[in-house]
Amino acid sequence: MALYDALFSQLDVMSSQLLVTDNDFKNADYRVQLGQIVNSLIALRSIPIFNENDAISTRTAPYEVLKRPLQSDKGVEDVCIG
Repeated sequence: MALYDALFSQLDVMSSQLLVTDNDFKNADYRVQLGQIVNSLIALRSIPIFNENDAISTRTAPYEVLKRPLQSDKGVEDVCIG
C-alpha cells in the first residue's frame, strides 16, 4: 500500500485500502454496502485499492466467487474488475 500512496501522492491524489475476502462478495447486503463505501471514497476524491485480507481469508483452490471460477489466485481483482 505504501507504493500506491507514494505514486498517487506524486499526482496529488489520495488512495484508500479496502481489505476484503471472497466471502465479502458472497453476501448481497455486504456487496451493496461495499459499493456505497467505494462511491463515498470516490466522492472524497480517494482512489479505492482492493486487497485481499490474507490474515483472515479461508479461500482454498479451486478459487470461486459468486459461483464462477476466478482467473487468478488473487481472486479479489477478478471480482472487482470484471
